[in-house]
Amino acid sequence: MEPRIAAIEARLRPYLAIVSRVVRSPVLRPTARVRMLAAILGSAFGLERRSVAVQVPGGPLFIGRHSPLIDVKIILDVWSAEMFPADCSGRVVLDIGAHKGYFGAWALAHGAVAVVSCEPQRENYELLERCRSANVRRSAWDVERVAVGADEGRATLFVSKGSWAHSLYEHMVDRQGTEEVTVTNLATVLGRAHARRPGHEVVLKLNVEGAAGDVLLAVLPAQLQPIVEVHLDYEPGSPHRIEDILEHLAAAGLTEVHAHQNQLFRVRRPP
Repeated sequence: MEPRIAAIEARLRPYLAIVSRVVRSPVLRPTARVRMLAAILGSAFGLERRSVAVQVPGGPLFIGRHSPLIDVKIILDVWSAEMFPADCSGRVVLDIGAHKGYFGAWALAHGAVAVVSCEPQRENYELLERCRSANVRRSAWDVERVAVGADEGRATLFVSKGSWAHSLYEHMVDRQGTEEVTVTNLATVLGRAHARRPGHEVVLKLNVEGAAGDVLLAVLPAQLQPIVEVHLDYEPGSPHRIEDILEHLAAAGLTEVHAHQNQLFRVRRPP
């Protein structure tokens, strides 16, 4: 019996850790915490899975069917400003690797004048679009099912078991499938931001599982001038060194670097 109990405890341990965070969260409403707990416990005990709506300021977020534990963790990290603590007020936000819209919704709730979100994976994009459509500021939010990389065209997206880990690089994921997706580049996305709000400062969030160097190094430093703040998730295994990426950003005047949570970087333009 003891080995069985130990196995059950080991299986439930990650769920219990997230449950504790949900219960203690100072930024979530009680009803949101209840919905998140239902999604977590349903997953833990193998109950029928469906997307779950969680109400936050501005509208609902949607927890996916296939990896609710990951989705809840991302919501907690983003809405507590631990993952991407951006200064969005009065700025246009580019949300590259938008997942299900958790950061885009947070940015709008924290004063962004517009958000442009790019997400290539099918299920993530479907819930991103639902999130945008239900948001009170949906007219300020553009979403597109597209990956962002070095060149425009088509590419294979390697789909991971975890909803946050899909990548254009096969070696970056424990893949369970593939999807053919459209790829654009950062210059095009910046053009959309300028068309949205000409002359406004831009915040760039990059969470693209190994492709951050492709995205940034493909544009000239002069093209990065509208950007005043970059939030970068740098994954081990990326084909580009973080030193080269930061040097490229520095050439654009983005020289204030703060590293947190091991692989997350906040890079800002000095005032």
